Amino acid sequence: MFRPAFSSVLAGAALAALAVGPARAAGQGYDYDIYVGGSQVAEMRVVIERSGAPEAARYRVTSTMGLVGMAAWVSDWTAHSEVEGQFRGGVPVPERFVSTNRFRERERIVTMSYSNGAVAFIDIVEPVDDDDDDDERHAPVSESQQRGTVDPLSGMLAAFLSPADCGGDRRLFDGRRATAVEIRSADQGVAPETSYGIYHGPAMVCVFEMKHVAGDIRRWEEERRGRSEMAVWLAAVADDLAVPVRIEADTEWGALRGHLVGVSVQEAAN
Repeated sequence: MFRPAFSSVLAGAALAALAVGPARAAGQGYDYDIYVGGSQVAEMRVVIERSGAPEAARYRVTSTMGLVGMAAWVSDWTAHSEVEGQFRGGVPVPERFVSTNRFRERERIVTMSYSNGAVAFIDIVEPVDDDDDDDERHAPVSESQQRGTVDPLSGMLAAFLSPADCGGDRRLFDGRRATAVEIRSADQGVAPETSYGIYHGPAMVCVFEMKHVAGDIRRWEEERRGRSEMAVWLAAVADDLAVPVRIEADTEWGALRGHLVGVSVQEAAN
């Protein structure tokens, strides 16, 4: 459940959402604090917009992450990704996906477009001063390996819309890497109360197992070759979407924990 002060804020946000006219959809924003080894290292914001009549419903999802604290002192890194698409039978089908990663003054931009849900075009803009000459880093993902994949944000939205099965098994492709995601378990549980997050209460606990299929692997990312697990607590905190309220994973840098720290209504862009 929400803390009392946050409940009143959320109630006001819900009323604001109802007041939004049909020509402009309201986007729901979710803010997260990310910790590794007990220290906060990043902040993440996810905004989900849905619009249109049921027979022609559309969606737009954006995700922005940046380092904070000591991590920001060590490395100036930010990442932004967004996808636009439509719902078919209640399933998110991407049309265009863009991902931008910026490290200091070096920027990598990946753009993908889709035709009937299949990858039709990929454009990757690499940093001109990239000094990593590891050939393995540029390992391509074949057309057959791209087949049947969706972008990470559409795959995430599928889980939010179908928490009972955590969105089901799926294959993700971000333009550079293909990843197989399997559901190890999906059980009703309770998100524990903590001073880090704003929600505790009933949640669907999803354990995802991820396996690198093909694509870029840097020398310092060898752990990506194996399987990794992530536990995610999904709960409906603002509307019908069951979003992550808690995230747990083990990494080579320490235990990763993510906590939902804010929910807000954001007017959709034109």
